[in-house]
Amino acid sequence: MGGAGGDPHSVPLGAGSQLRAPVPRLLPATHSGLVAADPARIPRDLPGISSGRIGHHSTSDDSSAYRSVDEVSYWDQQDHPISRLRLHMLGRGWWDEEQEKAWRKSSRKMVMEAFEQAERKPKPSLQLLFSDVYREMPAHLRRQRAALERHLQHYGEHYPLENFEK
Repeated sequence: MGGAGGDPHSVPLGAGSQLRAPVPRLLPATHSGLVAADPARIPRDLPGISSGRIGHHSTSDDSSAYRSVDEVSYWDQQDHPISRLRLHMLGRGWWDEEQEKAWRKSSRKMVMEAFEQAERKPKPSLQLLFSDVYREMPAHLRRQRAALERHLQHYGEHYPLENFEK
């Protein structure tokens, strides 16, 4: 299964539209649903819906090794799926600037409240840096944990350790 250009994450929807999903396991259900649907009932003016990561997976992932700066810039600035959906909804009269303004204000408030609440909680124990990945800790992590413990015994007064769970 795949769409234009052999993209395995693309499912053609007809009339030149595509659904590009970042999670391949969703595709069979999406494709089956589209195939089983009455083709006459599939909207022909769907916006191209696409999602994906603009940034790195994690701090240890450098996505520039497999994605060019130009590609990231294009997706972020010119072909962002949220911007395309917003424009589609504006064009259909399903969304307007006042709703956008109110939504942005309430969303920002909710995010800031959650952020402030999270900041009041103690940070997770430093031991989770080492114990939260492997069932049995590898030797290199045991050495790193021991090095951190020695470092904090010697220089701990220079760190805000009271902000961390014990």
